[in-house]
Amino acid sequence: MRDEELALRFFAFYVHGIESYRTPQKHWLNDVAKKGRRYSDDKIEELYIAWTTAIDVSLLWFSPMECFRRQTATSRPKPINRALFDLTMASAAKVGREHASTARARLRARYRQLLEDEEFGDLIGRAVDHTKRTKRRFTIWQQTIEQVLS
Repeated sequence: MRDEELALRFFAFYVHGIESYRTPQKHWLNDVAKKGRRYSDDKIEELYIAWTTAIDVSLLWFSPMECFRRQTATSRPKPINRALFDLTMASAAKVGREHASTARARLRARYRQLLEDEEFGDLIGRAVDHTKRTKRRFTIWQQTIEQVLS
């Protein structure tokens, strides 16, 4: 079920944005899934393209064993972190593959700095479904991505 949840989280943030997010998260995701039942074939195709783009870009930025994982240069690979998955996929879906490739080194350097940041570490490490914390986490991440990609 975790895989399906991650996919639904991506589509929820992609289609409805962080502004629509609310807790309990389960109810928000259920509402998004219900709305998705009415999507046209064109909308589903758009979402498929967004998903594959986001995965491709994420894997341009990070190796498979570090992608969506909370780790530093000296730690062993950890399980996928849902908060990092949300952040990485949301930004990766909006970045072209070419631009992602050229920004890889800068993004990875800033990513490592973010993982060392106490506030950000707390935001991705506990109470990851709390509305205020989720929005703060997205704000920090989006500011970082804008700096890296500009």
